[in-house]
Amino acid sequence: MRKLLGSIVLVFSVTPVVAADLYLPDFGNSAIAYAGPAHDWTGFYAGVYGSYTGGITSTTNTSSGVVTDVTMRGAGLGVTVGTNYQYEQLVFGAEADLGWSGATGTTACVILTTSDCSADIRWSGTLRARAGIALDSVLLFGTAGLAVAEGVGKTTPALTGTDGIYSAGFVGWTAGVGAEVKVTEAISLKAEYNYVDYGKKTAPVGALGNDPYDIHAKAHIGKLGINYHF
Repeated sequence: MRKLLGSIVLVFSVTPVVAADLYLPDFGNSAIAYAGPAHDWTGFYAGVYGSYTGGITSTTNTSSGVVTDVTMRGAGLGVTVGTNYQYEQLVFGAEADLGWSGATGTTACVILTTSDCSADIRWSGTLRARAGIALDSVLLFGTAGLAVAEGVGKTTPALTGTDGIYSAGFVGWTAGVGAEVKVTEAISLKAEYNYVDYGKKTAPVGALGNDPYDIHAKAHIGKLGINYHF
Protein backbone atom coordinates (compact mmCIF):
# COMPACT_ATOMS: atom_id res chain seq x y z
CA MET A 1 0.00 0.00 0.00
CA ARG A 2 2.79 2.38 0.84
CA LYS A 3 4.48 1.54 -2.49
CA LEU A 4 1.24 2.33 -4.42
CA LEU A 5 0.82 5.68 -2.70
CA GLY A 6 4.42 6.50 -3.42
CA SER A 7 3.96 5.76 -7.12
CA ILE A 8 0.89 8.03 -7.35
CA VAL A 9 2.73 10.88 -5.67
CA LEU A 10 5.65 10.43 -8.07
CA VAL A 11 3.39 10.55 -11.16
CA PHE A 12 1.62 13.75 -10.08
CA SER A 13 4.88 15.40 -9.13
CA VAL A 14 6.43 14.71 -12.56
CA THR A 15 3.35 15.66 -14.66
CA PRO A 16 3.65 19.48 -14.26
CA VAL A 17 7.26 19.32 -15.38
CA VAL A 18 6.40 17.32 -18.50
CA ALA A 19 3.49 19.65 -19.34
CA ALA A 20 5.73 22.67 -18.93
CA ASP A 21 8.23 21.16 -21.35
CA LEU A 22 5.62 20.60 -24.10
CA TYR A 23 5.55 23.16 -27.04
CA LEU A 24 2.17 24.02 -28.48
CA PRO A 25 2.23 26.39 -31.50
CA ASP A 26 -0.06 29.42 -31.37
CA PHE A 27 -2.15 29.14 -34.53
CA GLY A 28 -4.51 31.88 -33.46
CA ASN A 29 -1.97 34.66 -33.85
CA SER A 30 -0.20 33.30 -36.90
CA ALA A 31 -0.50 35.29 -40.13
CA ILE A 32 -1.23 33.11 -43.18
CA ALA A 33 0.36 34.53 -46.32
CA TYR A 34 -1.77 34.42 -49.52
CA ALA A 35 -0.01 34.25 -52.84
CA GLY A 36 -2.08 36.03 -55.51
CA PRO A 37 -2.18 35.03 -59.18
CA ALA A 38 1.02 35.48 -61.13
CA HIS A 39 -0.87 37.18 -63.98
CA ASP A 40 -3.30 40.09 -63.62
CA TRP A 41 -5.72 40.68 -66.53
CA THR A 42 -6.78 44.17 -65.43
CA GLY A 43 -5.95 46.95 -67.90
CA PHE A 44 -6.10 48.08 -71.51
CA TYR A 45 -4.87 46.07 -74.48
CA ALA A 46 -4.62 46.26 -78.27
CA GLY A 47 -3.75 43.72 -80.91
CA VAL A 48 -4.22 42.21 -84.36
CA TYR A 49 -6.04 39.10 -85.54
CA GLY A 50 -6.52 36.85 -88.53
CA SER A 51 -9.96 35.44 -89.25
CA TYR A 52 -11.78 32.91 -91.37
CA THR A 53 -15.46 33.40 -92.19
CA GLY A 54 -18.02 30.90 -93.42
CA GLY A 55 -21.56 32.10 -93.92
CA ILE A 56 -24.68 32.40 -96.05
CA THR A 57 -26.36 35.43 -97.59
CA SER A 58 -30.02 34.81 -98.35
CA THR A 59 -31.62 37.00 -101.04
CA THR A 60 -35.42 36.82 -101.10
CA ASN A 61 -37.65 38.18 -103.87
CA THR A 62 -40.33 40.01 -101.88
CA SER A 63 -42.98 39.41 -104.58
CA SER A 64 -42.55 35.67 -105.15
CA GLY A 65 -40.79 34.61 -101.97
CA VAL A 66 -38.12 32.77 -104.00
CA VAL A 67 -34.80 32.59 -102.13
CA THR A 68 -31.25 32.43 -103.48
CA ASP A 69 -28.65 31.36 -100.88
CA VAL A 70 -25.06 32.38 -101.55
CA THR A 71 -22.38 30.56 -99.55
CA MET A 72 -19.54 32.88 -98.53
CA ARG A 73 -16.03 31.96 -97.41
CA GLY A 74 -12.83 33.90 -96.93
CA ALA A 75 -9.92 34.95 -94.74
CA GLY A 76 -9.45 38.40 -93.25
CA LEU A 77 -7.31 40.62 -91.03
CA GLY A 78 -8.20 43.17 -88.37
CA VAL A 79 -7.32 45.12 -85.25
CA THR A 80 -8.63 44.85 -81.67
CA VAL A 81 -8.78 47.18 -78.66
CA GLY A 82 -10.24 46.41 -75.26
CA THR A 83 -10.09 46.62 -71.50
CA ASN A 84 -10.41 44.13 -68.62
CA TYR A 85 -11.10 44.33 -64.92
CA GLN A 86 -10.25 41.33 -62.72
CA TYR A 87 -11.91 40.62 -59.37
CA GLU A 88 -10.41 37.50 -57.81
CA GLN A 89 -10.86 34.93 -60.59
CA LEU A 90 -13.65 36.78 -62.42
CA VAL A 91 -12.75 39.00 -65.38
CA PHE A 92 -15.12 41.56 -66.94
CA GLY A 93 -14.39 43.75 -69.93
CA ALA A 94 -15.30 45.32 -73.26
CA GLU A 95 -13.75 44.78 -76.68
CA ALA A 96 -14.05 46.33 -80.14
CA ASP A 97 -12.62 45.05 -83.40
CA LEU A 98 -12.65 46.12 -87.04
CA GLY A 99 -11.26 44.32 -90.05
CA TRP A 100 -11.32 43.37 -93.69
CA SER A 101 -13.53 40.32 -94.00
CA GLY A 102 -12.59 38.66 -97.28
CA ALA A 103 -15.82 36.59 -97.22
CA THR A 104 -17.30 36.21 -100.71
CA GLY A 105 -19.28 33.73 -102.80
CA THR A 106 -21.15 33.24 -106.07
CA THR A 107 -23.97 30.93 -107.18
CA ALA A 108 -26.56 30.72 -109.96
CA CYS A 109 -29.53 32.96 -109.24
CA VAL A 110 -32.74 31.01 -108.64
CA ILE A 111 -35.18 33.51 -110.09
CA LEU A 112 -32.87 35.35 -112.52
CA THR A 113 -31.91 32.17 -114.35
CA THR A 114 -29.57 33.88 -116.83
CA SER A 115 -27.47 35.55 -114.10
CA ASP A 116 -25.12 34.63 -111.29
CA CYS A 117 -25.77 36.05 -107.81
CA SER A 118 -22.76 37.01 -105.70
CA ALA A 119 -22.39 38.35 -102.18
CA ASP A 120 -19.46 39.56 -100.14
CA ILE A 121 -18.77 41.20 -96.80
CA ARG A 122 -16.12 43.84 -97.41
CA TRP A 123 -15.46 44.77 -93.80
CA SER A 124 -16.97 43.93 -90.44
CA GLY A 125 -16.66 45.07 -86.86
CA THR A 126 -18.04 44.37 -83.41
CA LEU A 127 -18.47 46.10 -80.05
CA ARG A 128 -18.88 43.49 -77.34
CA ALA A 129 -18.97 42.82 -73.60
CA ARG A 130 -16.74 40.02 -72.27
CA ALA A 131 -16.94 38.01 -69.07
CA GLY A 132 -14.92 35.02 -68.00
CA ILE A 133 -12.81 33.20 -65.46
CA ALA A 134 -9.05 33.53 -65.07
CA LEU A 135 -7.03 30.41 -64.37
CA ASP A 136 -3.83 32.36 -63.75
CA SER A 137 -2.31 32.78 -67.23
CA VAL A 138 -5.39 31.36 -69.01
CA LEU A 139 -8.61 33.34 -69.54
CA LEU A 140 -11.78 31.52 -70.61
CA PHE A 141 -14.54 33.91 -71.68
CA GLY A 142 -17.91 34.43 -73.30
CA THR A 143 -18.75 37.49 -75.36
CA ALA A 144 -21.77 39.19 -76.98
CA GLY A 145 -22.71 42.52 -78.48
CA LEU A 146 -23.22 44.65 -81.59
CA ALA A 147 -22.05 43.64 -85.08
CA VAL A 148 -21.74 45.89 -88.16
CA ALA A 149 -20.60 45.25 -91.73
CA GLU A 150 -20.61 46.51 -95.28
CA GLY A 151 -22.25 43.98 -97.59
CA VAL A 152 -22.42 43.94 -101.39
CA GLY A 153 -24.77 41.93 -103.60
CA LYS A 154 -24.44 41.61 -107.39
CA THR A 155 -26.19 40.01 -110.34
CA THR A 156 -23.95 39.24 -113.33
CA PRO A 157 -24.89 40.01 -116.01
CA ALA A 158 -27.26 42.65 -114.69
CA LEU A 159 -30.88 42.41 -115.70
CA THR A 160 -31.78 45.01 -118.33
CA GLY A 161 -32.83 48.26 -116.70
CA THR A 162 -31.22 47.46 -113.33
CA ASP A 163 -27.96 48.42 -111.66
CA GLY A 164 -26.99 44.82 -110.94
CA ILE A 165 -25.42 45.82 -107.63
CA TYR A 166 -26.54 46.77 -104.12
CA SER A 167 -24.24 47.93 -101.32
CA ALA A 168 -25.32 48.77 -97.78
CA GLY A 169 -24.27 48.90 -94.17
CA PHE A 170 -25.69 46.12 -92.01
CA VAL A 171 -26.30 46.18 -88.24
CA GLY A 172 -26.91 43.06 -86.19
CA TRP A 173 -25.63 41.08 -83.22
CA THR A 174 -22.93 38.57 -82.33
CA ALA A 175 -22.14 36.07 -79.58
CA GLY A 176 -19.26 33.71 -79.01
CA VAL A 177 -16.65 32.10 -76.77
CA GLY A 178 -12.88 32.11 -76.59
CA ALA A 179 -9.68 31.50 -74.71
CA GLU A 180 -6.68 33.75 -74.16
CA VAL A 181 -3.26 32.77 -72.82
CA LYS A 182 -0.59 35.12 -71.48
CA VAL A 183 2.83 34.05 -72.69
CA THR A 184 4.38 36.99 -70.83
CA GLU A 185 2.88 39.65 -68.57
CA ALA A 186 2.43 41.92 -71.61
CA ILE A 187 1.75 39.49 -74.50
CA SER A 188 -1.23 37.16 -74.92
CA LEU A 189 -2.45 34.83 -77.65
CA LYS A 190 -6.17 34.47 -78.33
CA ALA A 191 -8.50 32.02 -80.09
CA GLU A 192 -12.15 32.98 -80.50
CA TYR A 193 -15.36 31.85 -82.22
CA ASN A 194 -18.23 34.22 -83.08
CA TYR A 195 -21.66 33.63 -84.54
CA VAL A 196 -22.84 36.78 -86.32
CA ASP A 197 -26.29 37.78 -87.57
CA TYR A 198 -25.84 40.95 -89.64
CA GLY A 199 -29.53 41.75 -89.83
CA LYS A 200 -31.61 42.41 -92.94
CA LYS A 201 -31.69 45.09 -95.64
CA THR A 202 -34.02 45.53 -98.60
CA ALA A 203 -32.58 46.30 -102.04
CA PRO A 204 -35.06 48.57 -103.86
CA VAL A 205 -36.58 48.02 -107.27
CA GLY A 206 -33.94 48.48 -109.97
CA ALA A 207 -30.96 47.51 -107.83
CA LEU A 208 -30.79 43.73 -108.29
CA GLY A 209 -34.00 43.15 -110.25
CA ASN A 210 -37.44 44.46 -111.11
CA ASP A 211 -38.66 43.60 -107.59
CA PRO A 212 -37.37 44.49 -104.14
CA TYR A 213 -35.05 41.89 -102.58
CA ASP A 214 -34.53 41.23 -98.87
CA ILE A 215 -30.88 40.48 -98.07
CA HIS A 216 -29.94 38.71 -94.83
CA ALA A 217 -26.40 37.58 -94.00
CA LYS A 218 -25.27 35.22 -91.23
CA ALA A 219 -21.75 33.99 -90.54
CA HIS A 220 -19.51 31.83 -88.36
CA ILE A 221 -16.14 33.48 -87.73
CA GLY A 222 -13.00 31.99 -86.19
CA LYS A 223 -10.21 34.29 -85.04
CA LEU A 224 -6.60 33.87 -83.94
CA GLY A 225 -4.95 36.96 -82.49
CA ILE A 226 -2.13 38.45 -80.46
CA ASN A 227 -2.63 41.26 -77.93
CA TYR A 228 -0.31 43.65 -76.11
CA HIS A 229 -1.38 44.56 -72.54
CA PHE A 230 -0.49 48.05 -71.31
